[in-house]
Formats: sequence, structure tokens, C-alpha cells
Amino acid sequence: MTNPAGSTATAPSPPPPHAASPPTPLCADCSPTPPPEKSSRIRHTTYAPPAALAAFVIARDITCRFPTCTRPSCEADIDHKIPYHDGGTTGAANTWALHRTHHLDRTHHGHTIHTGPDGHTSWTTPAGFTYPIDPEAVGPMHTT
Repeated sequence: MTNPAGSTATAPSPPPPHAASPPTPLCADCSPTPPPEKSSRIRHTTYAPPAALAAFVIARDITCRFPTCTRPSCEADIDHKIPYHDGGTTGAANTWALHRTHHLDRTHHGHTIHTGPDGHTSWTTPAGFTYPIDPEAVGPMHTT
């Protein structure tokens, strides 16, 4: 983790949870089904993701994408990285799974994000601390 000056720093814990209603799971058993072909390239004109896109995001993300959160993606909201009202699309490249509390933190408390083309994301808190996170590994895992 780095602070705004670029040096290594110890950051405070993530902000405390907000009082919010529990998230509605997007899948009943948290076992994502394989996404339909090409769903990762389709963009939709609606705010709410269609079921096929939600299933794709759940299967791809595996867990909430907030740093240090390990809650399953099927218990999360599907969030727009670039807000829909700011021109963000409802498609796989602009959506991800965020647990309700983390979704509200990002939306209302000044966390900023940057996601590179390789899926690596960095979260910056309102205090200027940056948390890098790696994408979930997808596919066969090989050990040597």
C-alpha cells in the first residue's frame, strides 16, 4: 500500500460498515453457472444488468472486489465502475461485484478506483491511501 507521497504506509482499516439492508443474493446457491457465449462483450441500455450479465459477473469475480473482502460474489450488488448516470455502460467491462456496504462506500464516500486492461485494480481512499488488488484467477491453476 502506498500513501499519496508514494511511500509505504500503514493505512487505517477500511471504513466501518454502514447501516444498510442485507444484499439480495443474485444466485440462490452461490454456484455460478457458465455465462452465455459473448456475454462479456455485450453492452445494455438499461441500468439494471440482465440476468445473463449478472451471472457472468458473478462467475468472473468470485468474491466482492473491495480490498480484503472475501464475501462471495453471489451475495453482492452488480456495481457500475463508471457510474451509469455519468455515461458508464451496463456491460461486463464496466460492472463488478461489490458487497452492499462496499458498494455504498465507493458510491457515497469518495473512494476512487482505477482498473487496468489486465484486471488489476487500485482503490484510493478519501484520505489518499491506495490499495492494489489483483483479479481473481480464472481457469486451470498450474503448479510447478
